[in-house]
Amino acid sequence: MLGFKVLCELRRGSFGCVKLAESDRHLRNVAIKVIDLKQIPSCFAAKHLPNELAILRTVKHPHIIEMLNLFEMPNREVYIVMEAAPTDLLTMVLEFGRIPVRQASIWFYQLLSAVDYLHQNDIAHRDLKLNNVLLAWNGEIKLTDFGFGCFSKGYPDLRSSLCGNKHYSAPEMHSKNYDAKKNDVWSLGVIFYGMIIGELPFMRSTLEDLIKFQRISFTYSDHVEEPCRAFISYMLQGNPSTRPSVKEVLQHPFLESAQERCLGRFVVVPVLELDFTSQTEEKKEEKEDGEKEEEKNEDEDEEEVISGCCPFYAAFKKKAKAYVAAPIIRAARKIRKRMKKIFGRDDPV
Repeated sequence: MLGFKVLCELRRGSFGCVKLAESDRHLRNVAIKVIDLKQIPSCFAAKHLPNELAILRTVKHPHIIEMLNLFEMPNREVYIVMEAAPTDLLTMVLEFGRIPVRQASIWFYQLLSAVDYLHQNDIAHRDLKLNNVLLAWNGEIKLTDFGFGCFSKGYPDLRSSLCGNKHYSAPEMHSKNYDAKKNDVWSLGVIFYGMIIGELPFMRSTLEDLIKFQRISFTYSDHVEEPCRAFISYMLQGNPSTRPSVKEVLQHPFLESAQERCLGRFVVVPVLELDFTSQTEEKKEEKEDGEKEEEKNEDEDEEEVISGCCPFYAAFKKKAKAYVAAPIIRAARKIRKRMKKIFGRDDPV
């Protein structure tokens, strides 16, 4: 296909799917987002897709996924060729229960720098969530999926479209008008809470109950210290007029050590070398229960991966010793099950 050899499907969302492919042109594996214009709503094809493509053509940042090629086919399919990444923050949270605050603050600082870059260029993401934050091979984050992105200067340039995941959206998004940039700040607060706690702060099945719950103070685990709690509360302010900008969040004292590490004064630990020892009791029990089944299927899975059916995961498994590849290949059903339990539903990417 256009010089690409499709290896496997990585994920599927409401308006398309993402496939892993080998590329002779780029001499590396790439991710191809496939959008069938015949199958998507006309409003998305007329408004959101052009915005996404315009943003991807515009942005250039070390923590934002790079678009390598764009193909618009006669059969009305659009292929967006992008960098490939081995995993995302949602998978990390589901696998380890939560991310240690020290490492979470480093990744979050990188994410903030990406969103700050967008806002400086009058771009709002409007769909910030854990599974839209990828982890690259070098252990640094890459922001992706600009399907609901828009060009916005912020207040008084207000928006009215409801978009994104309701559990990450600010309360004012459900009113007639909202500041898209301030909505991003709220979503960032939800993301950081989810990283260090292991679940989202506001989970309700109906929109009405969710809006009511967002007005109530959320709870923290005992391991979360007061400076971290104050930092999260700083972003999750219900009133958008008092909620900080991303630039102000970047300057918060809580992130000083993370900033030093990201600027090179300390070494950032690559994702392949991380050792998350703070697994939850539930995770430990699941690991023990599944140990026999994993041993039974280990030889079969090893042969499947190493044989070359999916070189991307084969290389990753060889380096990480089943750190990420094995969960992706052997535990997809278990991840989806835990996703429904922890985050309320198996949300499309």
